[in-house]
Amino acid sequence: MKRRDWLLAFVITVELVAGGYWVLRRWTLPSPPLPDLTTIEPYAAEEIVAFQRRCGSAEDWRRLGEMYMAFGFFTESEACHRRAAELSPDNAELIFQWAFSLERLGWLESANEQYERAAQSQTALADEALYFIGRNLLRFEKVNEARTAFTQAQRLPAARHELARLEAREGKFAEAEKIVRDMVRSYWGAVQPPFLGYRIMRAQNQLKMALAFSDRAASNRGRLPNPFDRPWLRLKSAHDAIGLSAQLHRIEKDLSDGKLSRWEPELNTAFRKNWTPSVADLLAETHLQKRDPEQALQILKDAQERAGPSAHLAQRLGETYEELGDMRNAVECFRRAVRLGWVAETKDAHYKIHLHLEKSGANIEAKKHLAHALFGVGLELFWRKAVVMEAAVAFERAVKIDPALADAWYFLGEARRLVNEHDAARTAFERCLTLRPHFGMAKVKLNDPRQFFKEK
Repeated sequence: MKRRDWLLAFVITVELVAGGYWVLRRWTLPSPPLPDLTTIEPYAAEEIVAFQRRCGSAEDWRRLGEMYMAFGFFTESEACHRRAAELSPDNAELIFQWAFSLERLGWLESANEQYERAAQSQTALADEALYFIGRNLLRFEKVNEARTAFTQAQRLPAARHELARLEAREGKFAEAEKIVRDMVRSYWGAVQPPFLGYRIMRAQNQLKMALAFSDRAASNRGRLPNPFDRPWLRLKSAHDAIGLSAQLHRIEKDLSDGKLSRWEPELNTAFRKNWTPSVADLLAETHLQKRDPEQALQILKDAQERAGPSAHLAQRLGETYEELGDMRNAVECFRRAVRLGWVAETKDAHYKIHLHLEKSGANIEAKKHLAHALFGVGLELFWRKAVVMEAAVAFERAVKIDPALADAWYFLGEARRLVNEHDAARTAFERCLTLRPHFGMAKVKLNDPRQFFKEK
């Protein structure tokens, strides 16, 4: 046999041995579980199956477990996280995530065993593990053990908050108040510390201090950092990274840039394969950007038939009719939108109706819709952006245009109250009750100054 033949035979032998080893390894290693994926959307199911087939390393098992948890397959998720921790037994993060998956199944004692393993690490992860241990111990009413865990993890604001709650629960109000006041100073925008402070003061019948904490809680829109935040963001990222959610996220990025047309083939495929109102809405937008409003109108009409009426679809139909120059149908859709949605959601529809009525000479009705549009702007600033002063300006403009708008008077009073303008707040609540005598919250806030107005 020639030397070349010997080399060829050697290469073939090596490949056969390697191939045999790989096949044997695949036969002997446990296969990742595969749940019934018919309950989730097809795009995500396809990606999960593809990933499940090539799963091998500890990181692969962890990622697969994360995908399963993100879509609600908790049993399969626990099996994958357990396998990841077995493959890398010194990895505290993998052990922590296994504990978290056990907790999702309600296996709290087993979860705490793994959290304790993760807590052995000299990292910030140890405090998070101790926090979860404490929470689970409280579920078993093991208060002293829980206090120990929270004390060890008190570098975390959430752990200190739990300690304050335990002190208050046992009537140790001075200790609880001390923790709360420190947290109010350190996390001035978070709602939990002042809300707990309000409860502590009410329990001691200290109404003036309760009022101060109540006002602070009402004006705050933030929240304390919490160890649940990291797993939640991790799972949300896992959910949004695959399937239709990931595709729609990429598409929506191009929405404001007017580049949706390049996604039309993918949207058409999604429209046929996994129809949702969101897909229909984006596909309609591609046609609008292509100056094809007739096709967009048909898609949106079909979406309304299939998904039922909604404020969003009604407003989108109105905008499409407006693009076609059919203002009669456009205004009819905008009117339907304001009947279906809350005023902050439909402020644009109110404004469109205002413009149409103003051109038609119906000035009185036009002003009412302009007032509602401004009221919606104020509500969005008040609730979503927590810009109370700017919200108050919008409410002022709304009631100036339509003095009969009782809801706007109430929120104007609330905005003024939160910035300590109590005379203006009282006036606004009184106007609200003049218009609507049975407006419960305005009546409560006007007639019980011990709770809602600070003494001068």
